[in-house]
Amino acid sequence: MRRFAVLVVACGTLVGACCAPDRKAARVGEAGEHVVSRRCPDQPAAITDPGLPAGFPNVNGVTFTGVQRVGESQLVDAWAPGELERLYKIYVFDLRNSAFRLTRAERISDDSAVDFAGERLRGQVRLRQVCRTQTTIEITVVRV
Repeated sequence: MRRFAVLVVACGTLVGACCAPDRKAARVGEAGEHVVSRRCPDQPAAITDPGLPAGFPNVNGVTFTGVQRVGESQLVDAWAPGELERLYKIYVFDLRNSAFRLTRAERISDDSAVDFAGERLRGQVRLRQVCRTQTTIEITVVRV
């Protein structure tokens, strides 16, 4: 009987340890959300000209790393040091004060989207906080 009691206590301890809330995840994101990494990933080499439309905001500190063309779409990858919130505010401000129209801006903790439209094009700037000091940027431009 004593062995059975020890076994029950041991199993209860294991279940409690396995099913307890993850305190680290609670600090950096709610359950089901993208969790910000502590270590920043290495970034690919910079490219010089991503080929964005004339008048598109040129944000200081943004490093462009790649361009893909898929049909009428152009996908530009970039990253920048700093927090997402700062970059989000800069892109919203700069797009409002450019030749483009801001059509939607949405910010959710470590992920945001800023949609824009211009003459015969539309697009989106997607920002993701990948670690505490770095934000990835995906710019999609579609010719319409």
